[in-house]
Amino acid sequence: MKIINNLPKKIDLTNTYQKKLGIGEFEGNIDAIKENSICTFWANKCSGHFPPSNFEGLYILKTEHTADGEGRQFSVQTAYPLGGAGEGRVSVRMIYGEADSADPTGSTGTWIEIPSEFTIKDFDIDFASKDDENPASWTAMGKIASGKLKDLFGSVSLMAKNLRYLWKLCGTTNIASIGGGTLTGAVSKLNTDLQYRDISKEAVIINPSVTLSAYIEGGMVYARSFIPANLPEQNGLLFQLPEKYAPRLPVHAPVAYFTNADDVGEMVGATVSPDGKVVYYQTHPLVSYGGFIFQYPLGHA
Repeated sequence: MKIINNLPKKIDLTNTYQKKLGIGEFEGNIDAIKENSICTFWANKCSGHFPPSNFEGLYILKTEHTADGEGRQFSVQTAYPLGGAGEGRVSVRMIYGEADSADPTGSTGTWIEIPSEFTIKDFDIDFASKDDENPASWTAMGKIASGKLKDLFGSVSLMAKNLRYLWKLCGTTNIASIGGGTLTGAVSKLNTDLQYRDISKEAVIINPSVTLSAYIEGGMVYARSFIPANLPEQNGLLFQLPEKYAPRLPVHAPVAYFTNADDVGEMVGATVSPDGKVVYYQTHPLVSYGGFIFQYPLGHA
């Protein structure tokens, strides 16, 4: 493996820079290497503190000796596992020669694995999750800003918790038939049904002698009309409401008022069916018209 732009490139290990440096394969304690060098070592043949990949095979180890701004001598080691589960898992550490305030153990340093396309999928992110499988309330959250990865995951977990709470509020009732099946559509539909709306002109008048006044308000349908005088048949079609304004079950309305005393006591009225058709019924033709009123809950979507 050759080091180019700090990235490992595979080469023939039988003819490498190790031989030119006079080092080759190292056997011993890798913590004790202080000189500038590049060598190979087998983890099962050496001792010391190994990289976090826990790879037990062959490594290339680069050691660079230098000093910090205060003149303290230390070494930087970079380890490149070759093949197997360790492939691409590059790690670095700093080794101070003697114990001091910066490194009280005298230390071998702590290996830090460098994230790469090989390893990012295997990293564990330590963060405080704010998710809740059964949330009881909404939790306000601030703007997601640039920062540490653990803070980002904390915000994402809080988003998950709030989404669970919203889903819980939505319930399990199927609203596919209301407002296109969306929450905003359903709310808009319900709001529209509660408002006053004249639907008289949406009806189809069948009997030309009939007039109609119909409207929706508070989720109820109100329709006022009349049975004309001198209709020869005992029953017939007066008008038809759009099916979306029709009741779920047939609704009957007896004549509420008569305009001629001779009609009082007659069995006469009208029925609106689930398809919106309004049919009158009578035992005898009326001398004068008789009015009726329908009132029922708006039942269709």
